Parts: sequence; structure tokens; C-alpha cells
Amino acid sequence: MKPRFGPLFLALSLFVIFLIGLSLAIPAFLEKASVEKVAPVLYPPVKMKGLVLQKKALASEEFLPVYGSSELTIFDHYHPSSIFAHKPSGFQPFLVGRGGSQSIIHFLNFAALGRSLEGKKLVFILSPQWFEREGIPESYFRGNFSPLYAYRFVLDEELEDEIRKAGAQRLLEFAEARKSLVLGTLLKEAAEPGYLHPVLKQLVKSLAYLKLFILEKTDEFRSAYLLLSRGEEREGPRTVTGSFWPELLKKAEAEGAQACSNNDFGINDDYFRRHFQGKLESLKGYAQSVTYAESVEFADFTLVLKLLKERKADPLFVMVPVNGYWYDYIGFPKEDRQLHYEKTRELIRSYGFKIADFSRHEYDKFFLRDDMHLGWKGWVYVNEVLDKHHHGSLE
Repeated sequence: MKPRFGPLFLALSLFVIFLIGLSLAIPAFLEKASVEKVAPVLYPPVKMKGLVLQKKALASEEFLPVYGSSELTIFDHYHPSSIFAHKPSGFQPFLVGRGGSQSIIHFLNFAALGRSLEGKKLVFILSPQWFEREGIPESYFRGNFSPLYAYRFVLDEELEDEIRKAGAQRLLEFAEARKSLVLGTLLKEAAEPGYLHPVLKQLVKSLAYLKLFILEKTDEFRSAYLLLSRGEEREGPRTVTGSFWPELLKKAEAEGAQACSNNDFGINDDYFRRHFQGKLESLKGYAQSVTYAESVEFADFTLVLKLLKERKADPLFVMVPVNGYWYDYIGFPKEDRQLHYEKTRELIRSYGFKIADFSRHEYDKFFLRDDMHLGWKGWVYVNEVLDKHHHGSLE
């Protein structure tokens, strides 16, 4: 009895036609869809490692992309996702970041966005804790690494040679970036031009473009699925008047005081209980030899600055302080902290970018909610500068 391949062939043909139709329909859907309902939430696999949603946000004046790390993941009613939920002053922050997303991760993201950044406002929140001596750990890099960004970076013919070479050299230090033979080989070629024979280079690039095509289509599918979902509704003000920020600051002060009642450091009670209570004696003075003034992170951050300058973007850099009371207790030298702030400040200024420098708030209780993350008052100050940056009124 001869096998019947007709039904199987028909089924496969119909499936292929379905996939082709879907691949044509999704870009059309994405062209018209709004990112409003996904702007205030993080969805790490899509927003942190994809491009479709970010490009849509950058293309619209209704959104202000905000790049950061773990501070973006702690939601309350002072968080920008709440304050600007209903666009009280005409825009909504589009949040990109999570714990461990440091300079080199954002560098790759910005490189992948290409000319979408040109002339666009964005906000970049800097955490001093990124600047430990060795920079980003391999585990943080691995958890936030996007192959899509990496392929876009290494295949970008418009990127300045200096940025491409320095970026590739840095990426090759991470096992996660090297583990793909195709990507690792192209990074090696970018780091050492001439490493590959021209014929082999073209072969590897062909494979890379195929991989990039698959990654981009995956990003489109995931983004479309996310935009078809319900999203999240958040409570927030409907208008922002002249007295809004001072009044909100008073409320934040009172709420912070109420939430920090079991310690003298201005740290949220629950956080203090979980991380520090019962350990105070062992923690006292332990950070005397730690520094944020000498770090690999400065080179990674310089890549971010160079790229944003080359892309003609309009960023605002937000400098977050440490909790001065806690850092004094653990013995972290005050002089080193000030040196870190000054070094960061001068580096940003050397590229002509705007800074919202909150380093003077080290001893402003409730500016932070713990030893490192923006809290009640901190978010009020930061939200106000987001508003001013978006409207072009920041001094």
C-alpha cells in the first residue's frame, strides 16, 4: 500500500500560508497599535530585550522612555507609572529596565535602536551601586543580555568604528556573548578588523542576518501578543498644577516617616527587618575598603555617552544618591562617595548632556526607601524633572 502524502502536503502548505499571512498581518497591526497600556509596566522579555515597542514609544511625543534598573521595579503611588498613568501633563513614561541592567546592557539597547534615537528625549537613571570595582557581574549580564541587540550592534554598518571596536572588545569579556559561534566570531572581527578572511566574513555575516531576521520576527510576534493583552490600569492624578509637586512632596515626607519607624536610617521597616535587623553589629564598618570611584563601569558608561552623542539623542541623566546615614554606618568613605559623584558629573558634562544631580540628598530622609532605591520623596523630585525634561523647561 502506497503512503498517501497528499493530506500531509496540504496541511503543511496551509500551515506555511498561515505563517506567511501572519507575518504580513503583524507588522500592519503593529503600525497602528498604541503602546499606551504597556508603557508603565516592565514585561522584561519583550521591553528589555525587544525593539518594536521601544521604537513606537520613541516615535511618539506622548511617551518619554526612561531607562534604569531595579528602582523601576518597585511600584507605589509615587512611582512614575502611577503619577503619569493618565498623562496629566500630556505624556507617559515608557519604562525600560530591571535589576542588573547596567551601562553595557543599555549601550547594546541604544546601539540596536539605531537612528530611532535621533533628536529624541529620554531619561537615564544612574545608580552608584553599578560602580563596584569590577562592574557588572557575569550573572547580571547573562540575565539581561539580548541577542537581538547584539546582532543589531555587530551588523550596524553606520556605527562609528571606535564605538563598534570598543563595544565588541567589552562584549567579548562575557561568556554569554561568546557562546554563539556566529555572534562571537563577528564580535571578534569587530574587535580586531581583519581577523576573518573576506570570504569567511561574508559567510558568517549571511548566517548572522538570518539569525537577526528570526529574532526580529520573534520580537514582532511577542510585541503583538503583548499589545493584544489587556495591560494594567493604574491610579494616578488627572492634572498637574503649579502647586502639585510641593503638595506631593509633603505627602511623601509624611508617608515615608510612617513607613520607617523601626530604625534611624530612613529605611522602610519591612526592608530593614528582612535585610539588616539582627545583623547590625556585623555590618558596622564593613565597607571601609569599598569604592565607587574606580570601576570598570565608567568605561561602560562612557560607551553609552559616546553612542548617544553619535546618535544625536537628547538624554537627561538622573544621578541618584546613596543613603548617607546607612553608608556612614557601614563605613563607606564619604570622600569616595563624593569623588564618585564628581567623576560621574564631569563625565556627563564633557559630552554636553543634561544632569539632574540629586547627590546632595544623601541625608534627606525618605528620598530613598532603603539603602539604594528611590523612595517616596525621591520619586517626587525625579518625576518633576521628567515632566520638565519632556516639556523642554529643565534648566
